[in-house]
Amino acid sequence: MLENLQQLWLDLTSSAVWKGLIAAAYALFGDFQTAYTALFVLMVVDYITGVWAAKREREYTGAQARSKTLAKFGVYALIAIAARAFDVVLVDVKLDILNAKMLAAALVYLAGTEILSVSQNLERVGHPIRIPLLEKLREFLNPKKP
Repeated sequence: MLENLQQLWLDLTSSAVWKGLIAAAYALFGDFQTAYTALFVLMVVDYITGVWAAKREREYTGAQARSKTLAKFGVYALIAIAARAFDVVLVDVKLDILNAKMLAAALVYLAGTEILSVSQNLERVGHPIRIPLLEKLREFLNPKKP
């Protein structure tokens, strides 16, 4: 009897917890699943090319690479949460002056930094990518100070 109650409790709480976590994630991150997937893919490609470049330059330490990547995932998640919260506040207080697009802008910026990082990693291993749009992105993200 006790085992059945424990199993019932586990079934109820695990299902409720997961549904709650999914609802909370949706509330925090919005409905940009495709953009998040693309950003995640870019981050994985950046990690792979970064490890490749570091190994080639004999600077690779697995622990350091993993900790930097995990920290980046955390920071990106916080940026997405903050941008989503800003969008919600703008809509809620009827100050929708930016048409609640802060999250979209943040995701575009983060994707741009990842693309730039991948191109820099490829350059480090001897495969430079010369695309005019990429050069403009590099100038935009890293402006020269006068």
